[in-house]
Amino acid sequence: MTILAVSMTIHPGKVEECIRLLKLMRTATLAEPGCLQYDTIQSDENPLHFFFYERYKDEAALEAHRTSAHFAKYITGGVDALVATRSRELYHPVE
Repeated sequence: MTILAVSMTIHPGKVEECIRLLKLMRTATLAEPGCLQYDTIQSDENPLHFFFYERYKDEAALEAHRTSAHFAKYITGGVDALVATRSRELYHPVE
């Protein structure tokens, strides 16, 4: 299993647009065969801050997600323009 954690802050005034795109992205991603979980979470303390918790069957499933048409459309074609800062980190379960 591969887990991706993403922390992102968006530009002020872009929250509604960002949420709209993230909902579309979540729906499309959850339909991917290798996606086990895809949560997008907004901070109560800082509404400009979002956190993603994504679980995939394996690294190949994550790569398929990254190269999907909906990823290009909603992330690189939309959300990226709204992002002020972003950090990503990969995790694997401790067994």
